[in-house]
Amino acid sequence: MKFIFICLFFIASFISAQVDIVSTLKHIESGELEEAQSDFRRLNSRYPDDANVKFLSAVLTENGEEALHKYSLVFTNHPNSQFADAALYRVFSYYYSLGIYNKAEKHLI
Repeated sequence: MKFIFICLFFIASFISAQVDIVSTLKHIESGELEEAQSDFRRLNSRYPDDANVKFLSAVLTENGEEALHKYSLVFTNHPNSQFADAALYRVFSYYYSLGIYNKAEKHLI
């Protein structure tokens, strides 16, 4: 019985684990956009529904409105994900930078 419980625990941990995108974010920070795009394509083909991969997609999106929508989906649909707070902050920052303070304040927690 204990063996079954342990197996189920490891399976649940494996399924709920999120994809590590930190090295890709470091590529972006260093200006290595081709490497980041390549990483994203690889990760997205393997883990298209992963919250971290969706966050990475938003980071790499150049159109502000489209990126805003993607960030909103991350913190709305995956509130417990590793980058949910970062996505929420980026939505807040977007509205604040445009001077839409009332809308920005709604995203400030």
